[in-house]
This record gives sequence, structure tokens and C-alpha cells, in this order.
Amino acid sequence: MSRARAIGRRLNAVLGRSAPAAPPAPPMPEEALAQEARLRRLLAGQAGEECVVLAKLAVGDDGTVRTWRRGLNAVAHRLPTGTPVATFLDRQGGDSPLYDGGEGVGISGNFTTHAAVVSDYLCDAAGVVTALRLFEVYPGSRGLRKRIYPVDDGLFGTRNARAYHAINGPDGQVLGGAANPCFGLVFRV
Repeated sequence: MSRARAIGRRLNAVLGRSAPAAPPAPPMPEEALAQEARLRRLLAGQAGEECVVLAKLAVGDDGTVRTWRRGLNAVAHRLPTGTPVATFLDRQGGDSPLYDGGEGVGISGNFTTHAAVVSDYLCDAAGVVTALRLFEVYPGSRGLRKRIYPVDDGLFGTRNARAYHAINGPDGQVLGGAANPCFGLVFRV
């Protein structure tokens, strides 16, 4: 947050004024609503709230995240609703072809490792992607959440939509094979 913005918020608090409300997020498309209901059913009865569990459940994968490979970028290629995505950064925030830089299975709170499932995209009037809405779980989330990640190169790691990519398995194919909505799609690069 900029210094001017922080000062402005403190001044508003002292004067008893509230900050202007953020504009409401646009409604989710029907396909995303159906995916949300499906994911809630899959999560019912699951122990734990690790983000990677949701990505794996979405496509019926039971492998380890140590085999996850970086796939198509979620901003450069509009991935279908229901596609599992993850950040592929090392623990210092640099790009990596492997989840968690190949070091482990993710580390909470460092903003370099996260996995989720694509809900939909938010676009400007010209059709340019401005944000990515994801379904996610995380420690303390108490179930499925929806979060909007802006396309903002000023944001680090998991906070920037550009950091998310489709998840490929060790064979280079999308995680979950034919169960993945991204399976068999050809994208023009």
C-alpha cells in the first residue's frame, strides 16, 4: 500500500469516514456456479484444507505434487472452468518448471506456492483479461472460497494472476488426463 493511501485511510478513520467500497464482482457464469457446487460435493468430508487437495480432487488425481510440471499460463490462455492451476515459483519467487521449485510440497505463507481451480475470468470492455477468479481452499478457509486475483505485475507471487499455470503431470499432459477440462484443447501461442 502506498504511503499516501495509508495516511488517507488513517485520516478517514479519525474523521469517522469509511473508505469507498470496492465495486462488486460481476456474477459468475452458470458453468462456474455448477463447478462450484461440484467442488463443494467433492470437498464434503475431506480432512484438512490444503490447496493442493482441491486441485487434485477436481480431476481425480491421487499423485504427489512433486511430479507437477508447469503448463499453460492461465492469463495468456483462457483455461476452461474447472481447470486446476498452480503457481510455479521457487521459494525466492523466481519462475520454476516445477511446483515449489522442486524443493517440496509447498510452504504456507510465503506467497510462492498455491493451487486452485479456475472459476472464470474478468475482462475489461475490450475483452482483455484483468483478473482471474479461482476456487480455493487453504488452512483456515473453512471450506471452498472464491477469490479474484488481479493481473497486476506490481503484486508478488500468488497474489498476481500471471503467476498461475495449468498443472501438467510428469508425462507433460494436463493433470488428470481426460478428466481435466483442458485435456485435448489446442491453444494458439
